[in-house]
Amino acid sequence: CDPDLTEEETAVLTSRLSRQQQHQQQSSLLSGCEKCCQKDNCPVTRVRSAQAVCRQCFLAYCTHQFRAGFGKSQLIRAGERVLVGFSGGNGACALLRLVKQGLAESTHRKLRFTPVFVYIDFATVFNDNGDGPLSGRRAAVLEQFDAHLPVEFERHCLTAAELLPGLSEALAAMTDGTGYRELLHRSVHRCLALASRQFNCSRVLTGETASRLAELTLRSVAQGRLSADSGAFSAIAAGGVCQVRPLRQLTSAETALLSWLAADGLMPVCPRPADPDSPLLNDGQGGGSIPGVIASFLGGLQQSFPATVYNILRTGEKLQSDSVAAGSSSSDSAAAAATPCPACGLSMQQQPSGDDGGNVRSNCNALRALRLSENLARSGDSPEPSTAAAGLWAKEGGRYCYSCSVLLNGCSKRAVLEECLIDADGAD
Repeated sequence: CDPDLTEEETAVLTSRLSRQQQHQQQSSLLSGCEKCCQKDNCPVTRVRSAQAVCRQCFLAYCTHQFRAGFGKSQLIRAGERVLVGFSGGNGACALLRLVKQGLAESTHRKLRFTPVFVYIDFATVFNDNGDGPLSGRRAAVLEQFDAHLPVEFERHCLTAAELLPGLSEALAAMTDGTGYRELLHRSVHRCLALASRQFNCSRVLTGETASRLAELTLRSVAQGRLSADSGAFSAIAAGGVCQVRPLRQLTSAETALLSWLAADGLMPVCPRPADPDSPLLNDGQGGGSIPGVIASFLGGLQQSFPATVYNILRTGEKLQSDSVAAGSSSSDSAAAAATPCPACGLSMQQQPSGDDGGNVRSNCNALRALRLSENLARSGDSPEPSTAAAGLWAKEGGRYCYSCSVLLNGCSKRAVLEECLIDADGAD
């Protein structure tokens, strides 16, 4: 604003500009779709470029964002068996719809891989033996398979209790909400990795959207484990299975709108698995766990600033590239990076001991940010060397990364949790 204006004049000018912007938005909605320039096509939403688009243009936009990732990455070859994880949520429904559309004979430059659709049932893990909500969701998912998948598409329903026999006991032994949610998240991806080996699939497609990946990026930073592929299009999961996120360029709101505008009867019925009776999840706006707080914060911020999730993903990519550059600049760092954590498969580069040689980039990682926050919260003065993280590593003998050490120490039945996280991948 002009420094010569008074506060009253500034307020009047701001109000006038706000009304002018609202008028421009209303005019654009009344003038028709800004993408196809057809005045008869009523806009239904705005995409990232702030264009008001009609239903057909929005569906084409979602299809383009889905297929662009495959074209750029060239990860999946023709005839390759690919496992498609389906949970029944918004992202999963959008993924099923777009995969089915891309494999149709009438589609220009159709996808050439062979999909294997898999639903992981968590009902028995939470002692739901047929009369609970999770069993009802399983029945709804199987109905969707029959109604929306062609007969030639392979589909399976597996139980998490069979893939990870000790998961129910490990979840019941968790002592905090953060560890509980983290174990739930890891168990879903571990079950998909085990299923991919069972059905001889080289890749796994997941319905993780940009909103979900931004949330996972912030979670990894807050928990001291900035993964090199937290928000990437593809990631190597524990077990060596490549996970692909073809919905990375779409937000959760866009996938929900896609399910509504497609009008093909495929609607979300099953959100991410969660025990409805667990006191660790019924904590009010996620206040009892780091993932819950981040999800609530990110959702509110996204409503006010629509570009939030994409900015987080871009920032995560820059931090990851700096981490790779730092690892390649030192032989010691490269050796540490070559040692994976046996529980999550991530690099052990972020250990709390050792001299970084004054490398600025090597000091910029998630663990050091976590230690700095810990020191400031405890003392309120200038940061001093943290003893909590170092003591935890000393207790573990440097076997696990920081995040996995915290997770294991938050379980009263550590041996059962280690069996779920490690022994299941012993066949690699």
